[in-house]
Amino acid sequence: MKKKYLIALFAIMGSVTMASAQNSILKGSFKRIQARDILCEDIHVYLQDKGQMKPVLEGEMKKGEYTFQFEIAPDQGMFNKICYVGTNGEYYPVYIAPNSTVEINVENGNINFAGKLSKENQAIAGYYKVINPLHELMYTKQIVEADNNVIAKVINEVTPLALKYVKQIKTGNSNFDSYIKFMLPYSLQYDVVQLYAQGREFPKDNCPEYIKNLFARDNFNTMRVMELPFAIDLMLYYGFAKEVITNKRMGPGVALALENISCKELKGELALWAMDQNVVNEDLNNFVGRNKDNFVTKSQKERFDKLYKMLVVRETGGDWMDFSYPDINNVQQKLSDYKGKVIVLDVWATWCAPCRAEFPHLKKLEEELQGKDVVFIGLSLDTKLNDWVEMVKAENLPGVQLYTNREGVIVDGYRIEAVPHFIVFSKDGKTVAFNAPRPSSPKLKAIIEAELNK
Repeated sequence: MKKKYLIALFAIMGSVTMASAQNSILKGSFKRIQARDILCEDIHVYLQDKGQMKPVLEGEMKKGEYTFQFEIAPDQGMFNKICYVGTNGEYYPVYIAPNSTVEINVENGNINFAGKLSKENQAIAGYYKVINPLHELMYTKQIVEADNNVIAKVINEVTPLALKYVKQIKTGNSNFDSYIKFMLPYSLQYDVVQLYAQGREFPKDNCPEYIKNLFARDNFNTMRVMELPFAIDLMLYYGFAKEVITNKRMGPGVALALENISCKELKGELALWAMDQNVVNEDLNNFVGRNKDNFVTKSQKERFDKLYKMLVVRETGGDWMDFSYPDINNVQQKLSDYKGKVIVLDVWATWCAPCRAEFPHLKKLEEELQGKDVVFIGLSLDTKLNDWVEMVKAENLPGVQLYTNREGVIVDGYRIEAVPHFIVFSKDGKTVAFNAPRPSSPKLKAIIEAELNK
């Protein structure tokens, strides 16, 4: 029995050792100017996720040396994939294989791979050797000091070499080769259009050939663009560079970017992103009218419906989103239960000093409006029930007090994160003021009374 036990124990230990041996190391140094001559001390690792970078690892670099080291385990989902390492807007792809060590050293916009490299990382390293002159401009003080002729010369020299290099990549890893040959030309676009965001402009009579061709062709004609970790930023930068800077057009940035996308589903993704980030920057219904046909999949249509409700409630005259939360007696109270009255929502938390500072003003306002068709509903974002109960009782808070546990419609639908936050709804459930003044301001009372008099 003892022998069998030892064999089983050794088997478990062996499996643990083998699993540990599969871990990989990503290390190196990264020197990136944050402001003036101050270097960044944080470092991040990302994976591609729906056109953006999804953070998977983060840490602080060793002070004074700006070195870092991450241990990557199989359950982190990074093996046999390209991840992106960097900080403060400067990121580089590296390929992570199981049981491997990848070392990179970045300074002055140049990335150098060290040690024994996989064929995948050899391919990436070769590409960045070609475009180093462009990155030296972008990520150092040269971008401020160099004139446009110097920058145009670098673009004219680097871009054809970079594109030629990409075509010749052949590592034997078919998945990697397919993706890298798709990704790197778009990465080159991204590098170039970022120059416009840094204040550069190339007149049409002295424009690098690469940029002329870039602005003349259809670049966003496939949903595969969303496989790029910088897809959203690229489409926005491209619209800015081509339409705002080059063509001297004015208008909402997202709308101008959307004009340069031919794939309807891809257009829909950028439009949904703008709605999700609340950066539509124009009349919501005009935006929706132009883009509703671009929401072509079931997923897009469902996300649109949810986001539209979230945005329309923020506009004067928009419909509220109903919710239900428990009161101090654990009785569920709906927002719609109070339809027929002017409703004032007070979103607060026990740990919020400015919220507590409004309590005396809130009590006074409720006393002054007592007997009128108005109800005050407090919604706590606390996640500790006892703290909330104790404060409601200690402060003798009037009105309807509800506990959200920082979840549900008030968080996911209304997207309330900062407190205190006050909202006023009309008697028929329409938004009067989504960002209403605080009770300490006489403006809140004026808004309520104006609504009561309608």
